[in-house]
Amino acid sequence: RYDPTDKFLATNTVETANREFVRISKALGYKIERNRPIPLWIYRTHYSFIQEVGLDDKFTVGTARTGDERICIDASGAFVTMKQVLAHELTHAVIFRILKNHVSELPLWVNEGLAKYESEYYPDADNELISDNAARNRLIPLSSLKTTFPKNNINLAYAQSASAMRYLIKDRGKDAPKTLL
Repeated sequence: RYDPTDKFLATNTVETANREFVRISKALGYKIERNRPIPLWIYRTHYSFIQEVGLDDKFTVGTARTGDERICIDASGAFVTMKQVLAHELTHAVIFRILKNHVSELPLWVNEGLAKYESEYYPDADNELISDNAARNRLIPLSSLKTTFPKNNINLAYAQSASAMRYLIKDRGKDAPKTLL
């Protein structure tokens, strides 16, 4: 679903989504089912995304739902690139498909950490945030990030989650996410 006046954006987004879906599926060990598309709703502006999706958090740029598997993205590039949003949300969709009814058993930090790992190629800002908080003894125990992230420290929770996944992959190899899932 997209704004009919912007067919170029829709075409470009779908092409990018297809490439990222193939890449992420391979990385996580999911065999793509050809007759099972993922519904993708593309919003041209951040404002229309927030309004139509009905979000309170004005900094959210994408959503992936477990039930109907719908992905909604802000393709404006206002906060991050459209490719990053797609990769993040598609990672969630692939995890949902792999784990099916057991997705709730996966700790939130693993789910979000994998999504962030697959969507962000330069973790410098995360590393700096983690270093600063480690120096102040303010890191969040991963055990407290199983089901929710603290609203007042969400950036650190995401950064730590991705850092933990980067460590796991560095320590156990590129197939670690497949084995974990």
